[in-house]
Amino acid sequence: MTKWVWKIFRGDDPGLWLKIVHAKGGSQFWRAIKKTKHLMELGAAFVVGDGSRVRFWLDQWLGADALRVRFPRLFAIAADPDIAVDEGLHNPTLLFRRSLGLLDTPEWVALEQELAGVSLTDRPDSICWTLVTSGEFSTSSLYDKLMSGPSNDVGLCSGDSVL
Repeated sequence: MTKWVWKIFRGDDPGLWLKIVHAKGGSQFWRAIKKTKHLMELGAAFVVGDGSRVRFWLDQWLGADALRVRFPRLFAIAADPDIAVDEGLHNPTLLFRRSLGLLDTPEWVALEQELAGVSLTDRPDSICWTLVTSGEFSTSSLYDKLMSGPSNDVGLCSGDSVL
């Protein structure tokens, strides 16, 4: 199942079958994919190009953890957890469902500093697998990660490679 999830994340054209399975949202196969996709968080990282396919809060794209983990106070007041990077960068007022309070300010300042270095391109977003140096998903690396338990040994993606 994880190989199918990887193909979907990468945007590989799996053909008509994906459109049919997705349209039948309640199918056993689609439910299995949805149950499996959380495993991708163990090693998947996104390289932002145009920012249209990467989720601002939920995907790992800026540093070693997703922004929801690094800025939990801000994420708690996120207007749309699924907002794309391009939308969040172009219109930060879309990020929150209320005004920032005094306690939110330190996280906002830290987030603004990190976002200052981000620039979008006209290239499409891409994904890499940080558990192997090739950047390509493998079930064996996922299995090794699951068996080794929690650790912070995940690499970071840059362009076409893993750092």
